[in-house]
Amino acid sequence: MNMLNTIWDFLLNDDIGRVIGVITGLITIIGVPFAIIKGIISCCKKRKAKAEKAKEEELKQKEKEQEAQWRQQVLQNQSQIIEQTKQTPAADASKELIDEASFILDIVDSLPPADYFFLKAYVSQNRKEYEIAIGFYEKAIELNPDLAEAYGNMGNTYGDWKQDYETAIKCYEKVIELKPDLVVAYNNMGNAYAVGMQQYEKAIECYNKAIELNPDLAVAYYNMGNAYGNWNEQYQKAIECYEKAIELNPDYAEAYYNMGIAYKDWNGQYEKAIKCYDKAVKADPNKAAAYHNMGNAYSDWNGQYEKAIECYEKAIELNPNDAEAYYNMGIAYKDWNGQYEKAIECYKKAIKVNPDYAEAYHNMGTAYSAWNGQYKKAIECFEKAIDLNPDLAAAYNNMGFAYRQWKRQYKKAIECFEKAIDLNPDDAVVYLNMGAAYAESGNEKKSIECLKKAAELGYEPAEQWLKDNNIQ
Repeated sequence: MNMLNTIWDFLLNDDIGRVIGVITGLITIIGVPFAIIKGIISCCKKRKAKAEKAKEEELKQKEKEQEAQWRQQVLQNQSQIIEQTKQTPAADASKELIDEASFILDIVDSLPPADYFFLKAYVSQNRKEYEIAIGFYEKAIELNPDLAEAYGNMGNTYGDWKQDYETAIKCYEKVIELKPDLVVAYNNMGNAYAVGMQQYEKAIECYNKAIELNPDLAVAYYNMGNAYGNWNEQYQKAIECYEKAIELNPDYAEAYYNMGIAYKDWNGQYEKAIKCYDKAVKADPNKAAAYHNMGNAYSDWNGQYEKAIECYEKAIELNPNDAEAYYNMGIAYKDWNGQYEKAIECYKKAIKVNPDYAEAYHNMGTAYSAWNGQYKKAIECFEKAIDLNPDLAAAYNNMGFAYRQWKRQYKKAIECFEKAIDLNPDDAVVYLNMGAAYAESGNEKKSIECLKKAAELGYEPAEQWLKDNNIQ
């Protein structure tokens, strides 16, 4: 029996090697017949299976008990949960809160009717079933016309679903009529004015009211910063708002990020912008957009292309579907000692992510032109860019240049330059290129006309050439 228990213990712990050792001893030393050994092993296996089943049932029982405790807790906190849904906009609700709200709906029959429809709307809104949500909010309001939170969430739903910001604002105004001190209503109404209607002055009034009611509301300062940045480029005021948001919430990655954009747009303060982007990624290491914008800033700030490429690579590592990051990395490689082959690889990756990326085809065309004069490939790229965006004047101009260089196809080149001018009549460089094509094809009169037009548009080299050659 002791031997049986030994084998049993080893089997229970999946120690097959020691089981084999014991069995070998039983056969060779004690001389136990193999049939008996086989019976012992069979018995042990049955005992093991029984133990495993008992353990599994024990775990299931514990899970049932834990679920029962959770359900009981939810029921005990029913009123608190309903109140929490009213204080938390559906878009900001945690999964746990939605689960609890759904559970209450599933098992409780005695909710006040308005609360019942409010909860159903709340859950539907979170699931992006917007039309259903609005129907339930309207029913909740019909049953309880003073349910301000239903108006608030309905306003959010109209904004998210139909971008119907006018209706959303009417909902927020009703919230404020019912609860004049409800801070979130002012903040949301500000977002509707700013994001949806570009009425930034009204938006700022709303954010200021929210801050008046709650001076520690970091998100209101952040939103007000966005509004100032978009309203006549008031970047200094925008930065002051972001700084206040960060003072209240030192880990506010979005505030650092947008402050970086404001510094970049405000007279190209790239060094300060980079510091902001760096703080943004420290607050949120997964913020790909901050790495991307930091790359742009390094490129624009004294051509620090190597650092820029490192940032683009990090952005792509975090977001492999960022076609623009590949595109901008291509520009950095092109500008960094003319690494056209690497630039073309980047443009191809950008196009793989976004097959309709006209600018990537255009830039790939310019890279092929510059890289050992691969004009045929360049023209194919320009044609694809124009196919995707017929208004891309630069593609016509560069295709004209490629035709002019490739087998001196002046007629096709001039046709391209003319199309570029139709799209952008004030581009002096196109007139200069067309003038060169006319000159090389032997049409001096047309060439001088183009140079005069380029000079008229303020292109100094054209002015100087006409002056040096005494051409009026």
